[in-house]
Amino acid sequence: QHAPAYVVVRTFESQCGSLAQYGMKHMRSFANICNAGIVPEAMAKVAAQACTSIPTNPWSATHKGFSA
Repeated sequence: QHAPAYVVVRTFESQCGSLAQYGMKHMRSFANICNAGIVPEAMAKVAAQACTSIPTNPWSATHKGFSA
């Protein structure tokens, strides 16, 4: 059983900030991650290592919530 893509996206966003409209072009990559059987916990660990800070300015997509 693979995790749904939206679960993996939200896991990524919780560590790295919202993908916003521009980042949605990477949805195929997230689908591939799901199809490869990567669990959300592993995705969270990798995202936390890759994204050391989440943008917090007023124009950041994180102020609008999750994108998926």
